[in-house]
Amino acid sequence: MVVATLVSADENGSSTPLDPGTLTGPRLADTVHPAPSPGILGEVSFPELAIQTAGTFRIRVTLLMMNAMAHGGGMTSGSQGATSLVSLDSEPVVVES
Repeated sequence: MVVATLVSADENGSSTPLDPGTLTGPRLADTVHPAPSPGILGEVSFPELAIQTAGTFRIRVTLLMMNAMAHGGGMTSGSQGATSLVSLDSEPVVVES
């Protein structure tokens, strides 16, 4: 699974995660789909993302490995979770008011 979030970006290269709701769109998470090109493991899509406030931001895309533990021969919802494998930040995105 891959998740898109928004971080603030300052001139020193520091980034701070922002509250949910600043980045909106019909889909902020996606599963990895097989890529049509050889040499590419997969692709994800985040259509129509919108940043709801002015500022300088980066879109952070995080690849997660979903975990679940078997309990009594089945999966239990209470034992599910995710491990972050890698995160990548976009170039700065400037939103003017």
